[in-house]
Amino acid sequence: MDGYRAGLPHGSQLIQFNQLDSHDTARFLTLLQGNQARMQMAAVWLMSWIGVPCLYYGDEIGLDGANDPFCRKPFPWDENQWDQSLLALCQRMAALRKQSLALRRGGCQVLYAAGETLVFVRLYQREQVVVALQRGGSGEVALPYSPLLAAGKWQRLEGHGELREEQNGMTLQLGEESVTLWRRIG
Repeated sequence: MDGYRAGLPHGSQLIQFNQLDSHDTARFLTLLQGNQARMQMAAVWLMSWIGVPCLYYGDEIGLDGANDPFCRKPFPWDENQWDQSLLALCQRMAALRKQSLALRRGGCQVLYAAGETLVFVRLYQREQVVVALQRGGSGEVALPYSPLLAAGKWQRLEGHGELREEQNGMTLQLGEESVTLWRRIG
C-alpha cells in the first residue's frame, strides 16, 4: 500500500475513492462468507484509511449478495433484518471521521504490517489516530519508537485492544479478529 501511495501527491490520496464493493461486484460480506468480525474490521478500515470512504447502500446494515444481479437486491426496510451492531459502528465511525482532521485530511503511515496484523497512523498537525487491525488470532504487537507517535496519553476510540507506551516504543495487545482505534490526547 505504501509503495502505491508513494507515487501519488498527498492531495490526490485524500480524494481517492475507496469502497469495499459496488453495484458491479459481489457484496463484501458475501466475499467474507458472512464473517461479521471481518466486516466490522473492513468498515473501520474504510472509514479510517486515507481517501474518501464510500459505503454501497446496505453495507452499513450487513446486506449480502453475490455477483450481479444479486448485489443489487432491494434494500430491506424491515429493521429486524439489519445488523444493528454494524450499523452502530458505521455511525460511530462516520461521526469520528467528521470530527477528526487526522482522519479527513491527515497523512497516513503504515507502522506495522506482518502476518495477520496491520497498524497505521493518521496524522494532521498535532492530532494522531492509531488504527490496529488483527485479522487472525489475538496477540501482542511491539511497535518500535517512531517520531510519528508522540509521547502522551492515548484514548481508545473504538474496539477493545490495549496500548502501552514503553521506553523504546509502544506495545499493542489485540484480540482475535479485532480492530481498535486510539487518539493521542495529551
